[in-house]
Amino acid sequence: MLLPAGCGSSEDPKGEPLPAEAVAELTRRLDEVQRRFDDGTKEGNAGACKDIETDSYKGIDATVANLPQDVDDDVRTALEESLARLRELTRDGCSGVEETHTEPEPTPPPQTIPQETIPQQTEKEPKKDEEPKQKKQDEGAGGGTPAPDGGTGGQTVPLPPEG
Repeated sequence: MLLPAGCGSSEDPKGEPLPAEAVAELTRRLDEVQRRFDDGTKEGNAGACKDIETDSYKGIDATVANLPQDVDDDVRTALEESLARLRELTRDGCSGVEETHTEPEPTPPPQTIPQETIPQQTEKEPKKDEEPKQKKQDEGAGGGTPAPDGGTGGQTVPLPPEG
């Protein structure tokens, strides 16, 4: 645990407390270490454990290195010792996490779906000795009426007989 700004030995401080900006940055980085440690050890994510070393601790080390020279020596020493112990603990905890190389599932090739071919309807040619059906129907029961769209629509509507 970090010492809050202003904490030190019970004696009068021999220097300044940790600057508020440094405390905020260290707190953010320590929270990051905790999240990554949990992800590494509880979820088996070796990459998260590596990120603690390659990212989180680099940021923490830079923050500590940039502390003003007038920070109380006891506070600085306690901070450095606490961080060293934390580093040991995270390394020990992450040492059992093995990197899992999971190959991504191969993506199946796209399937080609054959398009259905719809046979085109063609008009049948009447046989030479047959008259077209339309003519026969027209001559029959009083003729027929073309479909409402102006065409025959393939059907004729018989008219009632005149009478």
